[in-house]
Amino acid sequence: MRASDGKFYVVKFQNNPFHPRVLANEFLATRLGIWLRLPMPWSEVIEVSGWLIAHTPDLRVEIEERRIPCASGLQLASRYLADLPEVEVFDDLPHSAFKSVANKQDWLQMLPFDKWVGNADSRQALFARTAKQRLFQVVFLDQGDCFNAGQWNFPDPPFMGTYHRDQVYRDVTGWNSFEPTLSRIEKLDYVDLWRFVAEIPQEWYQYDSDALCQLVEALHRRRSLVRGLITEFRHSHCKPFPNWIAGRRSGTATRS
Repeated sequence: MRASDGKFYVVKFQNNPFHPRVLANEFLATRLGIWLRLPMPWSEVIEVSGWLIAHTPDLRVEIEERRIPCASGLQLASRYLADLPEVEVFDDLPHSAFKSVANKQDWLQMLPFDKWVGNADSRQALFARTAKQRLFQVVFLDQGDCFNAGQWNFPDPPFMGTYHRDQVYRDVTGWNSFEPTLSRIEKLDYVDLWRFVAEIPQEWYQYDSDALCQLVEALHRRRSLVRGLITEFRHSHCKPFPNWIAGRRSGTATRS
């Protein structure tokens, strides 16, 4: 959808088929990710009027073989990556093309983030470049399944939140590979968390302030769990970090 600022956005509505909290998840996780300097499309709160929905037949949600009008009011809008005609966007690349990704190190920065926020989906990514560019920029999107979607809990299986191609993790040599994101997560305080949480429209979490407070408490507590969650993934059967150097440490790392 094109918004009043003239830019295009992908809009998620409160009455999506999954859960209203998906909007809160997308907003909060994106705000946290961008604060951590991770490449994500910017998200905003957008107001969609009932008049626009009534006069736009395509603004319908399919739920159990029924097509119902999208909800009016405050919705979640994420910047559309292919906003400009000269931008090419791909949802995957051939194995041989990964060497043409300019910001490959950002894959390693995303892993602590996804473990921290309990991304219940595999890590979603797009690859963008202009027609004049040779290299791609990877951009990480779709944060709706963070905090385990509408459940707001953290089951934490080893592969949760990881990318489907193990090759993106081959440059990991130790805890230094996840810096500075890992240390920034571990040092995050309540003030930073609540600064982002306060911007979430109350209807996106169904006015359940107790559940929101519990989510913030869990995120604050999980800062100290991220290294252990990465270690579980490291020791999983796929052995995602073949170049890990035993004994290499950084910052507050306590494991090798």
